[in-house]
Amino acid sequence: MDTEQLTNLTEMYESFFKFNKYEGIEQSNSAVGAKFGSLPVLLSMPHSVVHYRNGNRKEADDYTGAIGLLMNDLTDCYCIYSKKTTEEDPNYVNGGRYKKCLEEVIVKNNILFMIDLHGASSGRTFDIDLGTMNGKSADFKHIEMMKQVFSKYHILDVRENDTFPALHPGTVTSFVSTKLNIPCVQMEIHAKYRTPLENLTQFMKLLDSLKEIVMTLSKESREQ
Repeated sequence: MDTEQLTNLTEMYESFFKFNKYEGIEQSNSAVGAKFGSLPVLLSMPHSVVHYRNGNRKEADDYTGAIGLLMNDLTDCYCIYSKKTTEEDPNYVNGGRYKKCLEEVIVKNNILFMIDLHGASSGRTFDIDLGTMNGKSADFKHIEMMKQVFSKYHILDVRENDTFPALHPGTVTSFVSTKLNIPCVQMEIHAKYRTPLENLTQFMKLLDSLKEIVMTLSKESREQ
């Protein structure tokens, strides 16, 4: 897939989430979507559309939905995402539709690792923040591997539990780690890596990094 094809596919995928000012397609039968694959790694994008927390509107994490769908194409990993806005913030409420669907996908398909993708604002000083519940949700080796891969593609300021440690019990990472006992990480991605129309070079660095991370996690998980 060349760069132009990748860019066009990215915009096509993101258009599903952008619809109706990032509230998605209201007529969708389900608020949660999933794509299946062959690798035992799952990418989660709970904030791909606008969501509400305690009655307050919160904007979508732009391009996280498209990034997850692209990774499904590029690696054949699994992914799950929010399709339309509801009263539920999947990364805050206890239980809910999103986590129910997530659990079904993980259990039925023997998923061995999950990455929960989120978007950090342009005001953040890090490139990537890896939330591991202060080391509880993922092994040291997983985090070190991710840092090394990001560094390989010149994404250098990668932190762990700096701003978003995923400690709240309603986070997707907390749910997957504590209830399903599956290693996982909440990955906060700076806005500059999620603007393909303005900065394709940075976007490609992110895609290359995520692709290698997913493939490495799949290989290591199957070898255990």
